[in-house]
Amino acid sequence: MDRILAAVSAFCYRIFISIPEGTARAVRGEQVMIDIKVERRRKEFGITITGHAQYAEPGKDIVCSAISALFENLIQSIEELTDACIYHYQTEGWHQIYGNHAQDDATLLVESFRLGCMSIASAYPDHVQCAYVNKG
Repeated sequence: MDRILAAVSAFCYRIFISIPEGTARAVRGEQVMIDIKVERRRKEFGITITGHAQYAEPGKDIVCSAISALFENLIQSIEELTDACIYHYQTEGWHQIYGNHAQDDATLLVESFRLGCMSIASAYPDHVQCAYVNKG
């Protein structure tokens, strides 16, 4: 299973998702901000989350918890409520999801995730940044 996830992650990286600069530092825990990148291309989407909010000590960080809850809910909602095919991968300080030929329901869920993240980024701009890229 780990080999499959690694292969999917490598595929997503090469084909669709451009990992933000600083990811290597974020995976090692040096990035002092959550960086969220939501990309759309026709009916495909990709989301990459790197870094740590550093709002509070681990276990009490409400900013990190909020982003994590949105991300986990997005994965579960797409898997259970749509027929979209998604791949997701998570390691310490790095989360990635990729959906290919997503139906409108999945696209709506991704937009809802993006709006939630942007709201958190607006409330905690020193701890979260959210970028949206629409490639047509």
